Amino acid sequence: NEKLSERIKWNVPSFFYKKDMLAFHLRAKNSIMLVFIFYNGTMIESSGLLEGDYKDRRMAKFYSLEDIQNKKEELEKVVNTWVDLIENL
Repeated sequence: NEKLSERIKWNVPSFFYKKDMLAFHLRAKNSIMLVFIFYNGTMIESSGLLEGDYKDRRMAKFYSLEDIQNKKEELEKVVNTWVDLIENL
């Protein structure tokens, strides 16, 4: 998404647009993990990409380059939906 900016926050690469949106979880073992940060109970539904039941975040895990490629469309959908929601917060 063209609206996203990247920075180092919480000592990890993270992305924001008006608010913090997601960060890499660098301590994840055997996967690349993204942590999506949500506000005021706002959550995004996804078809299996987002995991967890925390009140303010969800995780997306990727286990290989092939896994990333297989989940690319759903990841793009989640990011674009989240940017749209942030527009209205």
